Amino acid sequence: MTGLLLDSQLDAEQRRYADIIHSSSDSLLALINDILDFSKIEAGQLQLEQVEFNLFEVVEDTLETFAVRAHDKGLELS
Repeated sequence: MTGLLLDSQLDAEQRRYADIIHSSSDSLLALINDILDFSKIEAGQLQLEQVEFNLFEVVEDTLETFAVRAHDKGLELS
């Protein structure tokens, strides 16, 4: 649904919030997958794979996710 929202006309602030929602949902999905991986480890069924990723992008997305909470507490996260 956030993909559809991001395809619509949004102002800059709305787009930033929708991007944060989208990256947060991706993070939640990754967390669920990690939990499932732990179950596979315990069952001896885990297969490792190598995946390339952009570290800068991961750190930036993480900061954006927590920046709203930090702002609510009067903090700046950078």
